[in-house]
This record gives sequence, C-alpha cells and structure tokens, in this order.
Amino acid sequence: MFTVSLSHGALKALALIAPQEEARTCLNTICIDTTTTGRVHLVACDGHRMLVVGNATAEGDIPAGQFLIPASACRGVKQRGTERYPLPITIDVTPTVAGRGEFTIFGKSDVVGQLQDDRFPQWHRVVPHKVSGKLAHFNLGYLAEFHKAAMYLGKDFPVIQHNGDGAALIDMGADAFGVLMPIRQPRGIEGGLPAWFEPVAAEKVAA
Repeated sequence: MFTVSLSHGALKALALIAPQEEARTCLNTICIDTTTTGRVHLVACDGHRMLVVGNATAEGDIPAGQFLIPASACRGVKQRGTERYPLPITIDVTPTVAGRGEFTIFGKSDVVGQLQDDRFPQWHRVVPHKVSGKLAHFNLGYLAEFHKAAMYLGKDFPVIQHNGDGAALIDMGADAFGVLMPIRQPRGIEGGLPAWFEPVAAEKVAA
C-alpha cells in the first residue's frame, strides 16, 4: 500500500477536467502515475484537454504503474481541516497482483472504492516540449474550465502558450500544467464585424 497526498484544490481541479460520461471509460478517471522515478503525477484527460498535477507526494511501497480512480469518487470529497487551516487530502492505494486493487480517499468523510481495471492513455506523448507561439483558436468552454481549475490550484488565471495546429501548453502555476488541442476556424469566416453593423461616424459621436 502507498499513500498520495495533495491539496483539496488540486483534487477539485482534476475532477473538473476529467469527463463524466466519456465512451472511453479509462478517461472517466483520475490517473495516479508512478512510472517516473521519484515523482508522482496525477492526470485527468478527456481527449481534447489534459491537466497534469505534479505537486503530490507519496509514501510507502510505491510500485511503478498507473492506478485509476473513478473521477466520480473524487467530486464529492470535502476539505479536511478548516478554510483557514486546510489539511491535505490523502489517498491510500492498495494494488493487487492482478493490477486491480482498492483506494480510500480521506477527506472530511472517507470514500472507499475499487481501482478501475483499465489502461490510461500514454499521456506523456501529447505533452509538447516546445511551443511555436503561433496563435490558434480554442473552445471557450474549455478555457473557462481551465480558468476555474487554475483558481482551485491557487493561480489567478491560466496563460496559454500557443502552438499553432499543435497542442498548446496551459500555464497553471508551479504545481500543474494543462494541454489543450486547438479547433480549426470554420471556412469562410474572415473575422471582423458582421456585415449588418454600421459604425457610427465620428462627427455623430461628437455631436
């Protein structure tokens, strides 16, 4: 068994980005990834966007692997301690030889469940190591939720590191980052004001 500790805000941010009813059931989870020596990553991804939290700590007998906790089990977890003196959320993970296992989330009340027996996508492969700076278009709903997630993580607002047609990096502060795929601008849209709008002449404004 090993124990992962993270802030309540980080858990809320991950649960926000994780989908609820994705057909690829592996994505309806929060992945505890221990495959990087000396570091634990917590990852949520819906196929269009991803959040990676790297400030979690782990103790105990930590095997290298990926351990999937249903995101639905994380969404109702309440803060331990007080608002002024918050305590971290801890998650006990007890893997079995067969790759399954159990988890217990210790918040204001405990949540116990089974690890999801599934394989999480190879999320490292979609993280851009460099960005071009070329501007791109994004789903505004996704950006709004990244903003909310950043606030959970203690950052006032996220910053987009544009990457053209490739995946963009989202600066979420020192403890996390996001990855977001752009959307293609529909053909025939050149931007600017709609044709029906008539600007008011300067002399009319002055009058």
